[in-house]
Amino acid sequence: MIETQARMIREIDSIRVRHPADTVAVVSHGDPLRSVIAYFLGISLDLVLRMELSTGSLTIVQLDTGNARVLCINQTEEVPL
Repeated sequence: MIETQARMIREIDSIRVRHPADTVAVVSHGDPLRSVIAYFLGISLDLVLRMELSTGSLTIVQLDTGNARVLCINQTEEVPL
């Protein structure tokens, strides 16, 4: 899982650099997404299965240079954007 997390974070950082002012969707399976959320929340990978991620749910992470804010996790209802 640590290797999956490292690959996901590397790619997300690459996307952030290429699209600094854009909103970008990242679509993946549940466990890789859980590892990303754990990274940005600063929690151990041992705890990722405590997070519920429903199929087709929305999780929003706001990335700035050096900062990340998890705005929502597992949103399954319509979100006004």
